[in-house]
Amino acid sequence: TNLRPRKFLNMATLKTLFTMLSCAYLTFGAPTKLIIDTDIGGGGCNDVDDVVAVSMSNALVDNGEAELLAIVQNTAPLDCAGAISVLNTYYGRGDLAKLPIGAYNVNTTGA
Repeated sequence: TNLRPRKFLNMATLKTLFTMLSCAYLTFGAPTKLIIDTDIGGGGCNDVDDVVAVSMSNALVDNGEAELLAIVQNTAPLDCAGAISVLNTYYGRGDLAKLPIGAYNVNTTGA
């Protein structure tokens, strides 16, 4: 029997493996684009689940796992959009030009 050590990975195999891993990183490593749609304010601005959703999305951005495009408040009162702004500001994303907040307009006909 031949007891010589065998090479399991040759250079071509290593190049192929590197290419596959690079493609996987480019596909799965890109941040996920997010638009958060909350009903904050529907419970009188004390909606814990919405605070968690906004906070988690900001944390995902901090980790490089997401790109936060906008946050939407789909309930009245309009003032609760300020709560979203406070959370974004806490995470360093208070600039509305970079991270817009959309708010439900109760004055819209048919709303």
